[in-house]
This record gives sequence, C-alpha cells and structure tokens, in this order.
Amino acid sequence: MKYEAVLFDLDGTLVRTPIEAVAEMVNNTLSHFGREAPLEDITYFWYHSGRERIIEERFHVDPAEFWSLFKIYDTVEFRKKHAECYHDVGVVAELLPSEIKTGIVSGTPKYLIDFEVSLLGQNLFNAIVCANHGNGFKPKPDPHGLLECMRLLEVKPDRALSVGNAREDVDAANAARMDVALILRGECKFPGINPTYAIEDLYGLRPIVGIQRCI
Repeated sequence: MKYEAVLFDLDGTLVRTPIEAVAEMVNNTLSHFGREAPLEDITYFWYHSGRERIIEERFHVDPAEFWSLFKIYDTVEFRKKHAECYHDVGVVAELLPSEIKTGIVSGTPKYLIDFEVSLLGQNLFNAIVCANHGNGFKPKPDPHGLLECMRLLEVKPDRALSVGNAREDVDAANAARMDVALILRGECKFPGINPTYAIEDLYGLRPIVGIQRCI
C-alpha cells in the first residue's frame, strides 16, 4: 500500500526526554501535594492512555491541579538541558524527495512543540497540530488531532500512516481508522496492544513507506 502521508508523534518518537528527567518534573509537581511517585508509576503515566485517570489512580491528586503545577517545571529551559533528537530522525528527511507528506500530531504544549521542532528542522513537516485542550483539541487517545492533520494535508485515513511510541498513539490511530506503526524503543512495554506495524526504530519505516536506503 502506498501511503500519501506519515503523521508523527513527537515526544518519545522523534525527540527523547529521559524518563529520569520526566520523574523529576512529576515529583516536583507532586511535592506541592506532599506526595512522591515511584519511577514505575511515572513511566506508566508517561506512556499510556488516559493520563487524567492515571493521575487520579496512581498519584492520588486532582488532574487539573496537577497539570496547572506541572507547567511550572516543564519548561523550554528544562527541556534544553535534557531533550535530544533520537539517532534515527534522519529518516524523516528521507521522505522529502518522495510524494509523501509529513505531519506532527502531539499533545505537548505549543511552546514545547516549537522548541522540539526547532531541534528537528521546521522544513521537515507540512503540518503541525498541537492536539490538547488548551489549543481547542481533544488530546490522544481521541483521534481529533490526527483527523485535523489529515484535513490540513488533504489525505484520507486509509492513505495515511501514524507513527508513535505509546499506547495512546495506537488507540488514537485506531479510532481514526488509519494504520499505525508503534516504535518499541524499549522504554516501556505494551502487553495486549496490536498496532499495524511494530518497529524497533524509525529505520523500520523504510520498507513500509517504500524508502530502501538513506539519501
């Protein structure tokens, strides 16, 4: 099948923030409530669907209050110290000579998307959708952001491929009725999940989209 567009998640897919840095942000936030979470719960929170539910069940705090305080610590300055592009992001540039359009759909706040895209290169993407409540979108696992990105790219779901690293990416793609490639980078396990494709890194996209070698 020839795909006309590839829609990428951002955090954990193209840009890496170590889970230890995430844990620092989460526990700094939870300190306002007199709480602290183990790394296992923070990893589950970062990679699985339904973060509001996870915040309630595992952190035992109000999600709205949590997110309001989390923004204090999840800053561009903090990300600059810890975030980096994955070694395989050059695969995105390999799509440029083809007719395949590229997009980003991420629930990350826009100011962080702008920073992370600056690490990757703005010219690599035909459309960028900040899919969170603050930007008027229902976040993943809702398909709202994916559907909007496909609208901007003028591509139908059966001709687009979603690429992500978390359960919410698979759930959102399934809801959008599009194929999905789940990157299994070894940072979290997803038992019982069935993506269209399971790849170990972005190089695994080459045979899927028809790119056989690096440009």
